[in-house]
Amino acid sequence: MSDWVDSTLYYVDMSSRSEPTTGVSPSIVLPEGTILLHIGPHKTGTTSLQNSVRANRDEILRQGVYYGAPEGRLASNRIARSLLRLPFKNPDEVVGYQEWEDQVARVRASTAKRVIVSGEEFSFCETREIRTLLDDLGRERVHVVVTVRPLAKVLPSQWQLDLRGSFTSSSFDEWLGWTLDPRGVRKVALLLGIPHPFWFRHRHDELVARWAAEVGVDRVSVVIGDDRDHRILLRAFEGLLGLNDSTLLPVEGKSNPSLTAEEIAIVLRVQQILKQRRLRFAERVRSRQIQRRLLTLRERRPTDSKIMIPYWAVERVRAISREIHDGLLASGVRIIGDPELLLRADSPRADSPQLDRDEIERTAQAMIAELEADGKLQVGQEKTSTTRAFGKALRRLTRLVRG
Repeated sequence: MSDWVDSTLYYVDMSSRSEPTTGVSPSIVLPEGTILLHIGPHKTGTTSLQNSVRANRDEILRQGVYYGAPEGRLASNRIARSLLRLPFKNPDEVVGYQEWEDQVARVRASTAKRVIVSGEEFSFCETREIRTLLDDLGRERVHVVVTVRPLAKVLPSQWQLDLRGSFTSSSFDEWLGWTLDPRGVRKVALLLGIPHPFWFRHRHDELVARWAAEVGVDRVSVVIGDDRDHRILLRAFEGLLGLNDSTLLPVEGKSNPSLTAEEIAIVLRVQQILKQRRLRFAERVRSRQIQRRLLTLRERRPTDSKIMIPYWAVERVRAISREIHDGLLASGVRIIGDPELLLRADSPRADSPQLDRDEIERTAQAMIAELEADGKLQVGQEKTSTTRAFGKALRRLTRLVRG
């Protein structure tokens, strides 16, 4: 492994780490007694990391690392929402604070050399919650790790996540226009009384600064992922935790792949049909369920189109990417990976892909029929007070941003 150090940056090139060996490089391993707190944010390889840690929890414990979360794919994020006192699945049912207290008790009781706690929902923490977390876990033990990807990759990924979760029905261009509009960002903060939900997590330089202000720059590491080799992220965590090489491996069939332009068009059409027929989901249908149904109804093809930043948005995305890049380099925190990757992006999309509208309609109708047959849909019903209030806020927000 090659290391390069100066007064503000500790750069470790994970791509040069040799293929399976025994032992780990001592250059980035955290001291014994450390609680590695991975805060995401979303769409930065968190699912891959959590799946690998969860699948190998017995092996990493044998190597002296305790994974501080109960069984279950979403357990870590449920715990984070307990700390934040936010709903998890049902918008009217806030996760009990006891779940966070139980997590703290598990971590404090562990006698392992190191502990890892991972949950992208921790990226929603404001200063008050950060201080509570540090006081509960032990401020002197916590080392915060932030995983990051190029903004040009995160933007389409986050929009797709919102789309699959039915949090938006806007096209990518429309969603991107609102997200990149500084006036719209300010209006979101004014309306909701909180920072813009995308930028609060994905201005990675500001996210790092917020946590470093509380825990100290010497207790924050940034891991920069590389879409060309997803193993680099896992290698970085092996190094931080003192694990043997290749302890953490990708879990087959457990990734969270992006949708193609064709698949997204089908999801949008499904949403349109539901609205036209005044139907809604009888229960929360997660994005993974939608994606599984899509892949059974329509095979993914080599000719399918990727979602990329459109030509009109490229300069704005590049400018913000540069600000994030420069802010991270100036922050004084340790950086693991190649910072220049944050400035890379695919070639801009010149125009919209040509889609087979007949196929989109057939597949969308077939998905609606499947959902109805499985009892997943019902005629629209009276909304809860929470849902009504949220819907009203969104309508006001849409008018403000557009006008």
